[in-house]
Amino acid sequence: MFGTYQAFYPLWICLASFLYAVEIIRKDHFKETSRNLLLIVKYAIVFITAALMTWVIRCVLTAALRIHETSGYMDAMVGWGKFPVKECLMNIIRYAYRVAFNPDFFRFFGFAAVASAVLFVICFVALIRRHGSYAVLPSLALLITVSSFFLLAVATGSGQVLVRTQLALCPALACFALLFLDLFPGRVPGIAVGVLCAVITLIQWKNTSGLFLSDYFRYNEDIRYTAEIMNRIDEKNDSGILQKDLKLAFVGNHEPESTAIVLKGETLGQSFYHWDVENPYASSERIYSFCQTQGYRFQMPSVEEYSAAQDYAERMNTFPGEDSIAFYGDLVVIRLC
Repeated sequence: MFGTYQAFYPLWICLASFLYAVEIIRKDHFKETSRNLLLIVKYAIVFITAALMTWVIRCVLTAALRIHETSGYMDAMVGWGKFPVKECLMNIIRYAYRVAFNPDFFRFFGFAAVASAVLFVICFVALIRRHGSYAVLPSLALLITVSSFFLLAVATGSGQVLVRTQLALCPALACFALLFLDLFPGRVPGIAVGVLCAVITLIQWKNTSGLFLSDYFRYNEDIRYTAEIMNRIDEKNDSGILQKDLKLAFVGNHEPESTAIVLKGETLGQSFYHWDVENPYASSERIYSFCQTQGYRFQMPSVEEYSAAQDYAERMNTFPGEDSIAFYGDLVVIRLC
């Protein structure tokens, strides 16, 4: 599981810490301190063993299949040791704010994070009042559960942790809703949780439908935009060079213009012509892959050729204006913006 996606690490910690707390609460093991501490050791051993097995399997498969690792994606996410400690701490705080309060990120995340925090506080107060200092260990476990949304940011100290890694957010909210019902049985708490579930359903329905509808229009706009670019290249290509032999350099980026795009996530609703604009090739690699799916074949320029294309594009107009596509040596330069 850990080898699938890095967000499974905090998800495991979220569920394991909650199960630990629930076992103590449901079986009334509050006063069995030695047993509870030993249980922490067992959970830690399972986690470390699974993480080591994932690393070993990854190394073996990489060597056996002769996979050459070229991506620095994970290394780039780590800020500890690269930046000052103060900057890393500020990155963590900014990330927590983005998840909990920034409406630009799916809108559901903030609601789920705040609702989880409120339920945690209610359950925490109830446990402390009922069991006093004996509730410290399960309360700490629940604190880990509610903070699991931010563990990747804490582990990396980076502002590059993606909001879409919040696999632990919804399970944590569900866990605290169940714990709340267990600690406060009765009709009124049940109705409150029912209302919460109804609100979650409505928010998720609205956001999910908005994301998929937006991405549908974005996808069709990307198709039309690509076809227009390729038609213009064919009109200008009087050299007899086959399309598959052309080197295309897309300079700049282009965002979807459709008014039907009502909501954007980190991937859904994002144009291939605007994705990864901060990379050395800007969006070119994303555009290249997308064009392949549409049946267009061409070559990618080298880093040096792309750099030369960027310099040349400064004297060009932006697409779809005149002179927005130019043949420059072995390159076809497309100025997007």
